[in-house]
Amino acid sequence: MKAIFISILLLTSIKVFSQHKVEGVIKDSTGELCIGVSILETGTNSDTISDINGEFQINTLKDTSILIFDYLGYATKTISVTKDTFLNIILDHWYYESKWKSIGLIMDGFNSTYGLQISNGFDEHPLIHFEDFDDSWLYKASVLTNFKKDYAFNLKFAHNYWLRRVYMPTVEYKAIKYVSNKLDYKALTASFNIDIIRRFDGVTTIETGYQRLNGENNLGVGIGILKSHRQPDLCYGFQIGYWNNYLTYDLFFQSFIFQKQLSLGIHFERIEQFNFLNFQLNYVFNKVSTNLN
Repeated sequence: MKAIFISILLLTSIKVFSQHKVEGVIKDSTGELCIGVSILETGTNSDTISDINGEFQINTLKDTSILIFDYLGYATKTISVTKDTFLNIILDHWYYESKWKSIGLIMDGFNSTYGLQISNGFDEHPLIHFEDFDDSWLYKASVLTNFKKDYAFNLKFAHNYWLRRVYMPTVEYKAIKYVSNKLDYKALTASFNIDIIRRFDGVTTIETGYQRLNGENNLGVGIGILKSHRQPDLCYGFQIGYWNNYLTYDLFFQSFIFQKQLSLGIHFERIEQFNFLNFQLNYVFNKVSTNLN
């Protein structure tokens, strides 16, 4: 019994001897105090957080301890300590840039035209979490043809930001000349989304502008709904427009079908009595880079 008691006493003494008292203050690179920073000694359950003055104190449990300082929005810092010490910790801001590019094939099933599309994730944007999409400006360009006299061209620009409940103002130019269908169409429109019904998890789209259909000039307005889902990543919507003496209809669907690299889009559009059904398959590139300041 005496031997057991002595052994316990020695083990306790060793454990106490191996502890170190580490104190310090944590600031960012601009000198601002960092409150609520997580400090953890690796391989142990010893941890703490910095107080409202950016100060912390932790008793380490190892002779040589590795302390990890973790704070949201800042680069993680690792410090090795072997004795009682006071630390002045400086944390660096970090952020990552996520740049999306896509290139795809398009086919108009109703009019037998084929083409290419390039963008910086314009169609995939509603499928991507806002923190993962850093571009302020979005663009999309596409062209279709049957290599005879029929062609279609589309160009879009949008600003990716919220202003209260108004979201993503967009300008679009579209030109379609299908000689075989006796269609000559041009349009210049502006649109934006409005977050009207918060619980709906979707936005209302408003469009207005100018259209020229077979020599006739028209002004009009359109209204629709855009809705997104997560897991699986997909978005869909519709829009109806009135342009002086005819109606336009849009129905579309977009989804990732392989991770976040391959997306499928289906877009049905009707302009007066002319119908279009575009299938697009995009390969998406995402370049992510981390930056410290």
